[in-house]
Amino acid sequence: LYLQGHSFFNRLVESKKPVEQEEEVEEEDEEPQRNFTFEQLKYFDGKKDESTNEIKPVYLALNGLVFDVSDGRNFYGEGGPD
Repeated sequence: LYLQGHSFFNRLVESKKPVEQEEEVEEEDEEPQRNFTFEQLKYFDGKKDESTNEIKPVYLALNGLVFDVSDGRNFYGEGGPD
């Protein structure tokens, strides 16, 4: 009886061991934080840059945070819903 109880107790204790924590994976593409003035932010409107002929990204500022919403340029850029 002692061995059975001992064996049961060991299984119970083993099942309660903490699970090893996974290592946190750092995002490799994370960009450093930037502060924008209103004038700087106006540049990122999704329109064509006249000097480089490239399409500019679309940035959206909300409550002091700036988001790159370029993937949704049809919605957030020029011609999107009002």
